[in-house]
Amino acid sequence: MEKHDMQSAVEAVLFASGGPVPVSALGEALGVTELELGPVLQQMIDSFRFERRGIQVVRVEDSVQMATNPEFGGIVQAVLSPRHSRPLSQSTLETLSVVAYRQPVTRREIEDIRGVSSDYSLEVLLKRGLIREAGNADRLGRPMLFATTDEFLRCFALESLAQLPVLDENAEYGEIRIQAEESSAAESTQDDAEDGSHDMRPLP
Repeated sequence: MEKHDMQSAVEAVLFASGGPVPVSALGEALGVTELELGPVLQQMIDSFRFERRGIQVVRVEDSVQMATNPEFGGIVQAVLSPRHSRPLSQSTLETLSVVAYRQPVTRREIEDIRGVSSDYSLEVLLKRGLIREAGNADRLGRPMLFATTDEFLRCFALESLAQLPVLDENAEYGEIRIQAEESSAAESTQDDAEDGSHDMRPLP
């Protein structure tokens, strides 16, 4: 199959899926190895980005998916979810920042850094799939560890944690700003109406 035909086939699969698709599954369907498929996917990613298209191809570790261009996130949000999308509250954003930069991290470590209870913020972030329980620390009491998820990477248009902005060690965690639009990964509910999500909305 020609490279152009493979790209068209991948585009069709990603559009129909509406979510992440394993690269291995794409390679098997196209009759090529993951190594052979890699440059095809990268060319699609670069091409969509260069053309500033409304839809981008995003690769997260071993999966690939379509997502809206974060440049137009505000417009997408205004049209599709005018009532529900709000920025994460300051306290929840601070908690997410600590997890992102210190993971895996315990609740106690988060609270030592922030100086306040993080129970509610952790609950919100877990509910929205931006963080996950990552086992237990090998210490007295075996406290739960928290880490970010693939959904976090997708929401912030990151291919890996290595792409996180460099942290200014002199800055407070509440001052960290990750450049991303609000995510559709989390819809507002009455329980956490003060919070919203960061938008890199996957296509349905």
